[in-house]
Amino acid sequence: VWPEIRTGMSATTTGIYFQPRQFRSGEPRVRARRPDELYPERFYWNLAADAGLRVAAVDQPLTPAYPNGSAVELAEWGTHDRVGFEAGPEDGTARRIIGHHGRSPVWECDRINDGTARGKDRLLTDIEEGLDKKTSLLTELVASSDWDLFTAVFSEAHCGGHHFWPPGGDVDGIIKDIYAPLDRAVGDVVAAAGPDATVIVYSSHGMSPIDRGQALVADVLERMGYVHGNPQRRRLAAAVPGWLRGPIRRLVGTAALQRAGLTYDRPLGDPETLAVPLPNSRHGAIRLSLAGRDPGGVLEPGSDAYHRVFAQITDAFRGLRTVEGDHRAVQNVVVIDDALGIDRHPDLPDLIVRFRRDLGVFTACRSPDLGTIEITPRDHRTGEHGTPGAIWATGPAIPAETSLQDARTIDIAPTVLALLGLPVPGWVDGAPTTGIG
Repeated sequence: VWPEIRTGMSATTTGIYFQPRQFRSGEPRVRARRPDELYPERFYWNLAADAGLRVAAVDQPLTPAYPNGSAVELAEWGTHDRVGFEAGPEDGTARRIIGHHGRSPVWECDRINDGTARGKDRLLTDIEEGLDKKTSLLTELVASSDWDLFTAVFSEAHCGGHHFWPPGGDVDGIIKDIYAPLDRAVGDVVAAAGPDATVIVYSSHGMSPIDRGQALVADVLERMGYVHGNPQRRRLAAAVPGWLRGPIRRLVGTAALQRAGLTYDRPLGDPETLAVPLPNSRHGAIRLSLAGRDPGGVLEPGSDAYHRVFAQITDAFRGLRTVEGDHRAVQNVVVIDDALGIDRHPDLPDLIVRFRRDLGVFTACRSPDLGTIEITPRDHRTGEHGTPGAIWATGPAIPAETSLQDARTIDIAPTVLALLGLPVPGWVDGAPTTGIG
């Protein structure tokens, strides 16, 4: 989502599908994308700043600074997956405002919510306090200069949705505690920008109850004999609190943890490994060991063995049934070559397993061939990325009753550039939204 928003380039072009940790073709292990691999020179706010406009970019998630860029950046202020990228330039006004308001109290949502009632209450309190601080910071900063472009992210809904989404579907509580205050905060920032400002508010996705299906992928592949692993070791690793995993990974190294079988993901390169599970947020993702693409690749693309593995994996997941209720667990299995064509980016997963979202949280699944597989949660989340998002726009450049229903994530960057009167580069996959600008 974030790479598409900030560049207008599709994941099918960049191959960035899970920025925190993913495979790159030709490499044996997952890793985080380096800053230079994320195209910071193509972020829409950096393009605007390079064109000589006065630009501020605040709290953009998973986003590195642009070396020698001129946009004022307040990086990784709060609530969303902090990755430790070096911050961009902050002018004197920005430094003063940050010094006055301080940082968000929310650094790691999964660490604060430790599964206890006290931890959950603390997280809600910290989100509320952080939202108040961010609103004050943004309203002061947006009024501090005659900005040509001011872009900011409220990721409190992301943290709140993961940890406070009601499994039973009664959303009144989360609306009252998180979404209503967030709505007021957006209104305050819009008001501070003044009546002549053109405003776009974009929610990339909604939330829905978590199902935990993705946690099945590694065990299924192991039981099929496609990847070497030790479920007991992985369950032991899953018991480690979320706030400890980062320091352990930095101390020991991801490669060592993978070799020891203490991570969800597995390295490629073993001649007996035919497929590996991939870190992903909502759906299960799988990468095959392909000759010519992956180190030690085993399967020759287009061969009988290649097609047989696809079919066997698809059948295995389609055959999963929930232990409780005996429901079919998987909605469908998507072969990426079939969906995007054989010329799609090679870094993308080869298969996507879409689990059903209408059954609530899975606790265990079974099939005649694989037996019973129990799911071990790695966190205390109740919600996961789900329903489509929404877009709103207002201002002098927005005609009344303009329809924005066809707007896509990759259209945000080119729409902003068009509103600023800047050219849309040829490498952008999106297009300015019809009716804006």
